[in-house]
Amino acid sequence: MNPTISIEGQDFVLAIPGSHTIRIPLGEPAKLVAILQARRNGSLRIAEPGSPTQWQVDRATERAAQEIFLSDRRATALSELGL
Repeated sequence: MNPTISIEGQDFVLAIPGSHTIRIPLGEPAKLVAILQARRNGSLRIAEPGSPTQWQVDRATERAAQEIFLSDRRATALSELGL
């Protein structure tokens, strides 16, 4: 099923009919785009058996942001060392 997207308070809300909702802060639109793209590509299941909970969605995007930050720091450190 396709989720409906609305804005409630300070969150985007993805509502899956007959299932659950996922809340994403308005200040993090990249998270909304990432979730929708992952769902379209089939790498993220929403409202299906074994689909992630809100906590898992939040943790996955936090982990991805941390990995990007660390890789940027490594690249900066290597460029400063001239490698």
